[in-house]
Amino acid sequence: MRALFKLDSGRQIEIEEFFLRSTATGCIEGSPGSISKHVLEHLPKVIRTLFWDTKATLILKPAQEFLPAYTFIAHLQCMDCVPNGDSGYYSRLLVAWFHDDIRATPVRIAHRSLKKLDWDQHAENWID
Repeated sequence: MRALFKLDSGRQIEIEEFFLRSTATGCIEGSPGSISKHVLEHLPKVIRTLFWDTKATLILKPAQEFLPAYTFIAHLQCMDCVPNGDSGYYSRLLVAWFHDDIRATPVRIAHRSLKKLDWDQHAENWID
């Protein structure tokens, strides 16, 4: 069974890989503000370590000062390429976001948080 969801733009997105962890993982102590700052500073390295280094990486920072309890990172792909990009067979994006609720399937979690994502602006075309 494929893990698919649709963006508000109509693009069909597939979750290729999905990673979840407590936002404070690796922080021994600190205030919520210092932990949030540390997590945001180190998240690009975490993403590169888990996946790979690419310009098509997006970190969605929440509006509130302190980060929610959980960090989600996903490798997403769409079978359609982005316009005005390099040639490719499909488009892909690494995206990280934060949320307090994990009581849903990965597809529902991703759709709830990413449905308004501007895929054409952030994704890259890719050839395997």
